[in-house]
Amino acid sequence: MIDPQEKITCTGSLRAGRRSFRCWKKGGHGQVDFHKGLVESCDVYFYTMGDRMGFDFVAEYARKLGLGSKTDIALADEKAGLVPTAAWKREKVREPWYPADNFMNSIGQGFLQVSPIQAAQMIGAVANGGVFYQPLLLKRTRNRETGAEKVFAPVEKRRAVFAPEALEEVRSALLGVTSEAGGTAHGAATPLAPVAGKTGTAQVIAQKVPGTKLTATTQDHAWFVAYAPANDPKIAVAVIVEHGGHGGAAAAPVAKKVIEEYLRHAGTKTAQ
Repeated sequence: MIDPQEKITCTGSLRAGRRSFRCWKKGGHGQVDFHKGLVESCDVYFYTMGDRMGFDFVAEYARKLGLGSKTDIALADEKAGLVPTAAWKREKVREPWYPADNFMNSIGQGFLQVSPIQAAQMIGAVANGGVFYQPLLLKRTRNRETGAEKVFAPVEKRRAVFAPEALEEVRSALLGVTSEAGGTAHGAATPLAPVAGKTGTAQVIAQKVPGTKLTATTQDHAWFVAYAPANDPKIAVAVIVEHGGHGGAAAAPVAKKVIEEYLRHAGTKTAQ
């Protein structure tokens, strides 16, 4: 388990065997606790904690948050994604699980596979205290000839039990991502409401060659998940910009526009 007050030192990289795993911030983040680690997206912090716990333990909580399972949204060929384990790797890849696997999968890379609808459902559950709703494509339909309307009401699927103090730590840090110095998604902040969120990066190529520039087709995918208002959530959003680079620069501004449009029309049929 993680003590959110414990601090580790990020110097910009962490070594595992003969390999060095870099943090996105050259030179590192210095002393980092959980709050700062999430707000500033410190790779070394989560490398360290993921390796300490072992990814099988992390995977257990990922599955509680709906990752690795279909959401049953009404779309053909929905994929379940993948939350890997040591047993899975032995069977499918025929290799042991290395410390490097703990590192990469703990920051959402490696073998991990997540869809945007899974990410939206996950951040929504964090926002509302562990309640998972069935994702829907429509709020309502209207028959043009008769005028009859059919409303698709929210359906609760299940509840995940999380310690209230743990949720509060996470929510506080998610708010800090958009509002605190060093936060990675100031581009999602809006005067309409406080926004809580998290940036992400899905690496497209296995390893970058130092000194070379990524092309339009090898640039990382940019992610951002969010909910708002942070103190009274009404909307959850997940954005992926393929080959967009950094989540804070490419995906967060898109989420901001979606959130602002929703909040401007909240309570009206336009929002619904």
